[in-house]
Parts: sequence; structure tokens; C-alpha cells
Amino acid sequence: MAMVRSCDGTSIAFRRYGAGPAIVLVGGAPGVAGRLAGLLAAGFTVFHHDRRGTGDSGDTAPYALAREVEDLEAVIASAGGPVSLAGLGSGAVLALEAARTLPGITRLALCGPTSRARPHTPLTHPAAPDLPVTRFTPAPGPLGTGVTAAPGPLGTGVMAARWSCVSIPTLVLDEPPTCDEPPAGSAADGSAFDGEHLARLLPDGRHRSVSPLAPATLAPHLAEFFTTSTQPPCRRASRWLPVR
Repeated sequence: MAMVRSCDGTSIAFRRYGAGPAIVLVGGAPGVAGRLAGLLAAGFTVFHHDRRGTGDSGDTAPYALAREVEDLEAVIASAGGPVSLAGLGSGAVLALEAARTLPGITRLALCGPTSRARPHTPLTHPAAPDLPVTRFTPAPGPLGTGVTAAPGPLGTGVMAARWSCVSIPTLVLDEPPTCDEPPAGSAADGSAFDGEHLARLLPDGRHRSVSPLAPATLAPHLAEFFTTSTQPPCRRASRWLPVR
């Protein structure tokens, strides 16, 4: 385990696995990203951090989504060059926001970014521009899908306005709908918004249905997608220093 200091001074713990092109995993449910990292380590260098307030990472109040993005930037800087980024469950929202604001990310994978188990969890308000955000709270699901409770769902228009600038190649993976689920985007409150719909909002988005959403089934899709990534040299200076 290694430590890096985020922009606000918070110590962020991360682990490094394997050797090869760099992938940074942003985990939802505890333990899932670690298992996935082990599977990807045969062909990649995989970085996985404990999000602030969890595991061996520190915490600094008040919470803000921007602070988590800064934590992730510090981990990316530790990789020493361009990276592919994969977000799992609630971590997919953070990964998407990081891709919107940070340089050095060449490819993006969003694994289980929406939750059909709870009607108001599909990519909810932590991505909204002007809403106060409390901590991500994983909802039931194999990846810890879902985010913190909020007054209502985030509309398609808000998502499109916020993330339409994410132009890097993006793969959205989620489970196929069941026969009793409404078509994507059919519900007025956005509860039927699914991964396929999200992929269509992104300039270079693509979608695959995977069942179950588990490390063993996700790993081959991620390895294939990230293997085709072109990663030019990245020589930007970092303002984050390892914790001694």
C-alpha cells in the first residue's frame, strides 16, 4: 500500500497491481475493485485507492464531489502518465466527473452506473451542477450501485449538459433489463434511464450488457477495451507529492 496527499492535505491510500498500461479503478462496493484489479493485473498496471473516509485513507470535512475528483487526480498523477479509468457502481459517477475535468485520461469505462433496484438512483444528484452533495451511499447491487439520497432524480437534460464534453472513448457496461422493466428513458422521473441511454449521450460512448456484473465477467470486457487504447506520452507537472 502507498499513500499520496490530495490537494486539501488529505492522505489517500492506494494499491498497485501488475505491470503494463495503467488503469485506475474507482470502486463502489468494498472489495469488488480489489478482486477486479487482481484479474486485470496480468496485462496492466492497476491502481485502486481507498476513497476518502474509507479504508486507510484520511478524511477532511466538509465533503464535496470536487474533493473526490482531486483525490483521484492525485492517484492518477502517481501513475506517472496517461491512464484508462474504470468506475464501478457509485464510483462510475465519480469516474465520469473526473473524465469531464481532468487531463491524462485516455479511455473510460463505467460499470453499473445505473441502478434498477431503486427508482431514484440512476446517476443522481452528485453530478448536478448546483446541488449540495453528501457522501455517496452504495445501494444494493453487485457493484454497490447507486449514490446518496437526493430530492429527486437527475434529468437527462442535466446529464447531457454536464457530460456531453466527455469525448474520450467510453464503454458503459450494465446488466440487461428484465422483461418487466420499462424501456430506457420512458419514465418521466428518469427511473428507467439505463446504461444504453447514457452511452448515447456521450460523443464516443458505446454500451454492452453484461450479466452478472461481477469481476470475472467484467474483466475480459475491460481488458479488450483498454487494450485498444492509444496512450501518448504525458509530461505534465504534478502538484501532489507522495506522503513520506
